[in-house]
Amino acid sequence: MQADPHKHSPCIKILSTRNRYATAKEIQDKFDIILCDDGFEDSRFTGACYICLDWQEPPHSIASLLPAGKCRSLEQDHRDTQVVHLDCYGKNGSIPDIHFSIESLTNYTPGEPLAATAICGLGSPERFIQDLRDFGINIEKKIIRPDHDKQFTQVIEAELSQGKHIVVSQKDACRLPQSLLTNPKLHVTVQKITISKNAQETIGRAIDTQAL
Repeated sequence: MQADPHKHSPCIKILSTRNRYATAKEIQDKFDIILCDDGFEDSRFTGACYICLDWQEPPHSIASLLPAGKCRSLEQDHRDTQVVHLDCYGKNGSIPDIHFSIESLTNYTPGEPLAATAICGLGSPERFIQDLRDFGINIEKKIIRPDHDKQFTQVIEAELSQGKHIVVSQKDACRLPQSLLTNPKLHVTVQKITISKNAQETIGRAIDTQAL
């Protein structure tokens, strides 16, 4: 059975919206937990549990944020003791609180050598490329597209027309039509997320405290 990048846990409802705050207010009585990606930047949320995933050392000047770079807030913006910080890169060689890796690929038999073109429209493309190499894929070519690229499907089609094997992330795959996802030369990474026991306990305490 091949992994479907569009599938998710049956107890989770995924909503796409241009206004996180308005949607959260609308559905707040229907769910136990509402998880908003990038909700940390929305000052309208009150009584929320803020969890900050730290991918690198925090920026210390406005220059680190421009022009719309990887970092979206300064260190002083999230020093509040109520913000839960989770280390995702391993400080000083330590095991990270949350570790992201590639568990498998669609349209791929484990153990077979694979040389492919990596195409991604992600905020941190080099991290994705390194994950592919760690998984054992030989990256012959990299195509880095803008985050939320509207031409992503056309780029994929152009590469496939040349007979290339292509690897994309689950996020990028969600914008592709089913006709491309079933192409035997298109491979979608299936992400594995490992959360340390300490991080699980920290998140649990933060949620319990906020619920009081």
